[in-house]
Amino acid sequence: NLAFFDSTRPYRVAFNQPTSILVLRIPRVLMREYFACPEALSLVPLAPGSPTSQLTARFMRHLWETAARLENEHSVRQVTHSLMNLVAASYTATTGLKTQGSSQGTIVRIRLLEHIEANLHDPELTPATVADLGGISIRYLHLLFQQSGESVRRYIQRRRLELAARVLSDPRCASRTIAQIAC
Repeated sequence: NLAFFDSTRPYRVAFNQPTSILVLRIPRVLMREYFACPEALSLVPLAPGSPTSQLTARFMRHLWETAARLENEHSVRQVTHSLMNLVAASYTATTGLKTQGSSQGTIVRIRLLEHIEANLHDPELTPATVADLGGISIRYLHLLFQQSGESVRRYIQRRRLELAARVLSDPRCASRTIAQIAC
C-alpha cells in the first residue's frame, strides 16, 4: 500500500501485525511540479489493487535497492522524473481523489489550482480571471489561498518560474531560446 504523509504535520501510523515500511521523502517543491495541490494527497491511500499502483510500488522498492549506484546527475533527474510520473499516474487512477474527505472550499481550491496549472502559459491569467472562472469573488479566492500561506498571484508566479526552470534544465529543450520558453 502507498500513501503520502505530510511530515510537517503530526500523524500516527499503527499496524495490527509486523510490517516493513519504505519511507521516501519527496521535497514539497518537487511535489508541486507534478501535483496542483499536494496537500490534498496527504493520507489518501493509492488503490492497492490498481496495476498502476503496483507498478509504482515495485519501482520504488527497486529504486531503494539501486539508487546508490546511479551513474550521474542526469540519471538521477531522469529516474526522479519517472518516479514522479508513476506516482502522478497512480493518484490519477485512484477514484475519489479530488473529493474524498474534502471540504467544499478545498474542492473549489483544487479545481481552481487545476485551472491555473493548465493555463500557466496564458499571460492573461490573473487572480481576477481565476475568480471569474470559479464563479467566486476575488476576496473569497484570496481567502482560499490565504490558508496555504501563499497569495494567488505569488502561486502563479512561483509555478511559472518552476516550470521555466524545469524546461531550461531539460536537455531535450536545449535548442529552445529563453524567449520561446517564456511564451
